[in-house]
Amino acid sequence: MSKHVLFVCKSCHRGSEELPEGQPADGVMLLDRINDLCSEEFSSDEVEIQPVGCLWACSQGCVVSVSSQDKPTYLFVNLSP
Repeated sequence: MSKHVLFVCKSCHRGSEELPEGQPADGVMLLDRINDLCSEEFSSDEVEIQPVGCLWACSQGCVVSVSSQDKPTYLFVNLSP
């Protein structure tokens, strides 16, 4: 069985202003939190977490995409980190 893949945008940021130097983007914080939760809850045989530079939904806050073999791919937007 193939893994489900969760793509997480690392460059997402909910605010319109630039990030202060040294502060991680909201997408990086979301990715860290997802990785923490998945290491506790899921086997690595079920889901692969794949960070990506950008999912091209910049005006939509934090964004992830879920992909599975032979199934539609879904984009989830406006997530909080």
